[in-house]
Amino acid sequence: MTTLRMLLALGCGLALTANLSAADVTVKMTLNGQIAALAQDVQQALKTDPRVMNQTLALGAFAPQGRRVKDSNYGQRLEREFRRLLSASLRDESKLTLAGSYHFVEGESADNRGADVLVLTVQIQNDRGKEIIPFTREVNDTDDILGALGRTGAAPADPKATFKERNDAAKQAVEKPTFLTLDGGRVAAVGRQQWSVRVLKKTNADGPGQPVMPQNVGGLAYVPLSVRDYYEIELFNDDASDAVATVTVDGLDVANTFSVDKNSQGQAIVWPGYLVHRAENGKTGRGLIRGWLHTIAPTSTKDNVFAFLVTEHGQGAASALKQRGGIGVITVQFREACPRDQKLSGRSFGETAKGEGLEEKYSVKPVLIGENVLSTVSIRYNVPQP
Repeated sequence: MTTLRMLLALGCGLALTANLSAADVTVKMTLNGQIAALAQDVQQALKTDPRVMNQTLALGAFAPQGRRVKDSNYGQRLEREFRRLLSASLRDESKLTLAGSYHFVEGESADNRGADVLVLTVQIQNDRGKEIIPFTREVNDTDDILGALGRTGAAPADPKATFKERNDAAKQAVEKPTFLTLDGGRVAAVGRQQWSVRVLKKTNADGPGQPVMPQNVGGLAYVPLSVRDYYEIELFNDDASDAVATVTVDGLDVANTFSVDKNSQGQAIVWPGYLVHRAENGKTGRGLIRGWLHTIAPTSTKDNVFAFLVTEHGQGAASALKQRGGIGVITVQFREACPRDQKLSGRSFGETAKGEGLEEKYSVKPVLIGENVLSTVSIRYNVPQP
């Protein structure tokens, strides 16, 4: 069995595939692109708008708004990105604050009329919390919507699927969430059981993990974990192609949030994800993620991975980074991968803390990675109380 603890994918550039048919001319609006555009809007205002010109900003919270996103936690990712993109303009003691929210509602732009999109809103506020300048952008990319809202599902498999068909898949995942439970407590998207995820519960950082059976709460998968529980995330690939899995916990990227790995130029390496080998000879490709990646290099203290540990709100990894928002969502997105000398098939279809250090051995494999997500699987680990 090949385990994920042994393989990280090295980004060699994404292999781009067409998302839209010839008759579908809808502009693709991605999450990363719209976050960057909002950051540029804010920077421009600080340079030219007399109401805020030459001032700095404190960074506030980015909260979900509305019933359709109430159980999401992506505000933490948004805050982290704006902190990175606007670092030169941020000061904790500033009188002005940049805060925001995200909704899943019908789009207003010409491209998105009739579609439901992720609406990102940021506001520059004065010291009384009064809005001075608002900025809004819409995200219509199906994969990004599913990932941000933590919904299990997938876009249509047909590469000629229209924007409407892809958007309908996102709306279905939000309005009528559902998932499959496979053998051993694995969670998969309906119609995409080739890729699945399960949570293993442990009593101590380096002990053996036991599968946790997911509970169905309103169509969402929940696993019962308590404060002081340790856990691991196991990924499964029953497909004929290798896959790269991007894993987030409480809105934080498991492979990159605490990584200190740098390239030969001293720049931080951004790992695109964990490589999960394809099924071979009747055996499922699988692997285990034991915790937050610290470094792929051996360390003297044997802590190149930090264990996943459930803690009280305010004491977890997200809080340690001064990030706020909902907690308790593990999200995995699988993309097709292949060696660099081959071709992709082109298919398109509680709070966790940084616990004790663990020792892992990693190897790095350069691969080509498909742009489109094959499947998104989300598991929540804070079961709502009745």
